[in-house]
Amino acid sequence: MAVLVALLSLLVAGVLGNEFSILRSPGSVVFRDGNWPIPGERIPDVAALSMGFSVKEDLSWPGLAVGNLFHRPQATVMVLVKGVDRLALPPGSIISYPLQDNFTSLFCKETGG
Repeated sequence: MAVLVALLSLLVAGVLGNEFSILRSPGSVVFRDGNWPIPGERIPDVAALSMGFSVKEDLSWPGLAVGNLFHRPQATVMVLVKGVDRLALPPGSIISYPLQDNFTSLFCKETGG
């Protein structure tokens, strides 16, 4: 149980209401506050880059900044909420970015849903 809690606390991202929201991230991952749209198909790349992995195509999106390269998260938790325009998320350190396109179809392809 302690391992699960540790993994969930590392990086939590959500996709809802045509928004990509960062609910929690460690200090080694820096998401900048701004209104930069992101293509839905690039969200897996954001997750990979935030964990220190490389991606096939450069991501020239200013929302993700370089953080501490030696302390990367070990896991990413992504939650897709379908059928809801907006969730009442607690105020604070949540950062949201608009999606340029539909992420739902990509998510369903990857999970077989």
